[in-house]
Order: sequence, then C-alpha cells, then structure tokens
Amino acid sequence: MPPDNPARGTKLGRPARITQEMIVAKAQAIVDAEGVQHLSMRRLSRELETTPMALYHYVRDRDALLLMLLATKTESTPLPDFPAEPRAYLLAAALHLHHMLDGCPWLPEILGSQELVGVVTLPAVEHVLEAAIRCGLDRHQAVELYQLLWSFVAGELIINAGTPEPVQPSRRNRLLTTLPAEEYPHLAALSEEWSELIAGDHVSRGLAGIIDGVLRDRSGLSREG
Repeated sequence: MPPDNPARGTKLGRPARITQEMIVAKAQAIVDAEGVQHLSMRRLSRELETTPMALYHYVRDRDALLLMLLATKTESTPLPDFPAEPRAYLLAAALHLHHMLDGCPWLPEILGSQELVGVVTLPAVEHVLEAAIRCGLDRHQAVELYQLLWSFVAGELIINAGTPEPVQPSRRNRLLTTLPAEEYPHLAALSEEWSELIAGDHVSRGLAGIIDGVLRDRSGLSREG
C-alpha cells in the first residue's frame, strides 16, 4: 500500500501556468539583486523553472521584457494634480514625463524603441500637448515643443540611468584640479565647485528654459514638421 504522503520534493501534476505578473516579478528581482546586465531570457526561464522557448511564448524578446518592467513602474506612478495656469501645467506635464521614467537602469537600452510611447507614455504625452495648446500653440507647434522637451528628458535619463553615488572623486574631478589656469581659466577656477554645481536638480530649470524660450519666440517653431 503506497504511503499517504508522497516523498518530499516529488512534483505532482502539471506545473503552474506562467503569468505576466510572475515574469515581471522575477525579472525585477534579478535586476534589483544583480543588475540589469544579468537579466536574460535564459536566466529568467531558469528562475521560472521553464524553458527559454516556453518563455518566448509570453515575451517576444529581452527588449519586450524591459518594456514590461518599465510599464509596471510607470503604472505605479500616478498623474499629479496639474495646475490650471497653462505655463505651469506645461512644466508639470514635462516634469511628470521625466519622473515617470527616471530611476530605470535598463531605460537606455530601450529608449529608442518605437513601442516606448505606445506602451508607456501616451497619457503623459497627451498632457504635454494639451498644456502646450493651452499656452497658445497650435497642434503642430505643440508636437514640435514636445520633441524639444523629450530630447532634453531623454538625454537626462541616459546620463543618469543607473549612475551610482560616487564613493571617491571621479576621474573627471581629479582632472579638473590639475588643469593649467592659463589654458583653462574657467574650468580651473571652478574645479573645486564643479561636482556640487552639476549635482543639483537642474531638470526643472532646463525644462522651464525650453518652455519659456519657445513661448517667447513661437516663430521658431515650424509648421512644416
């Protein structure tokens, strides 16, 4: 007569069905523990106790997996209470676009993806366009302003993605302190302050500068596209 309880470790029946939530949770755990460079479809399939071929049934490739991680993050970033004043609304919408995507070490790998806007940022983009139109731009001009703002945001995200806090002076900072003042008078004079000056949160100021410049000179925006 067989024992009432099967031997410990024996797996009975079919394995649990993989879900998108399971895939995202395991992928995020790998990134959090070891970094995005260790996330691969093969590694993820091992963690999920399945095969890479089975996993490809749920996720097309690694880029699609990273988009899933990003979509999960952005879904947990609620829209702010946008101010009513048009220019303030526009700045808040642009800042939301940056905050929504900030802090993702994998973002540079998918920043050029054609699916990024469709999957992740449509509500944020709509708010930027609505705010720009409230500022007096037409739709073509609003799109062009969005492109300028997005270029700035994307550059900031690439520069800062996954950048750890420096433990000791960087090579650049050490170089600045050795520059001959007669050849590089401004850099040499600023060498001791450089790290502090560039470490500030200048995203808001940068976006505000773009917005104010465009709104002052709307003729700089082409309707030709």
